[in-house]
Amino acid sequence: EKSINLLRTQLEDCNKMVLEDDLKCMKRVLRRLNFIDKNEIVQMKGRVACEVSACDEIIATELMFSGMFQDMEPSELAALLSCLVYDERNSDMNYTFKNQKLADLHNVLLEHGKRVFKVYQDAKINIDETEYLASLNPKMMDMTFMWANGAGFSEICKGADIYEGSVIRCLRRLDELLKEMAAAAKAIGNLDLEDKFNQSSKRIRRGIVFAGSLYI
Repeated sequence: EKSINLLRTQLEDCNKMVLEDDLKCMKRVLRRLNFIDKNEIVQMKGRVACEVSACDEIIATELMFSGMFQDMEPSELAALLSCLVYDERNSDMNYTFKNQKLADLHNVLLEHGKRVFKVYQDAKINIDETEYLASLNPKMMDMTFMWANGAGFSEICKGADIYEGSVIRCLRRLDELLKEMAAAAKAIGNLDLEDKFNQSSKRIRRGIVFAGSLYI
C-alpha cells in the first residue's frame, strides 16, 4: 500500500510539473503576441481573446488586430470565420473554391496561422504544423458565403460532401462566434466592426438552420 501511495504521489508531482511547464510556455506565447506584457498584465489583445470561446481565441484575435476585417463584407466575414468553427475531418483535405475571393482570404488566414505556429514552436509548445494549419478548414466557406447572401439550404448543400447536420451545427457555432467577436470589438471600442459582426450574424440566422425544431 505504501508503494502504491508513493507511486501516486510521484505521478501527481510529474503531472504538476508538466502543467507548470505548459503554463510557462503558454505565457511565453502570450507575451510574444502582446496578449500580456512582461509583468503578465492583460493587454488589449488579451481583452479581446477573453471574449472568445467558440474557436481558437488566439488566431481569432490575431485576425481582428490584423485589420483585414475592416474591408470585408459581412458575408465574406462569415465565410472566413467558418474556417475556425468547422472541425470535421475526412481523408481528403483538399478543397476547390468556387469563389476566388474566398480562396484569397483563406490564403491570408493560413499566413496568420503559420506566424502563430512559429510563435508556438519558438515557445517549445509541441504541436504539429500540418495538423494546426489543417484546423483552419475552408470546406464551409463557399456554403457559408452563399447562405449569408440569401441562398436556400438545399442550394448550398447541392453537390457538397458535408452532411446536412454538420452544416447546421457549423452555422450555429459560427453565429456564436460572430456574437463573441461583436462583443470583443465593443470591448475595445471598435463600434463599426461590432456592427459588421452583428450584420454578419443577422445574415446567417434564418431558415431551417435556426428553426426551433428540425422536425417542423
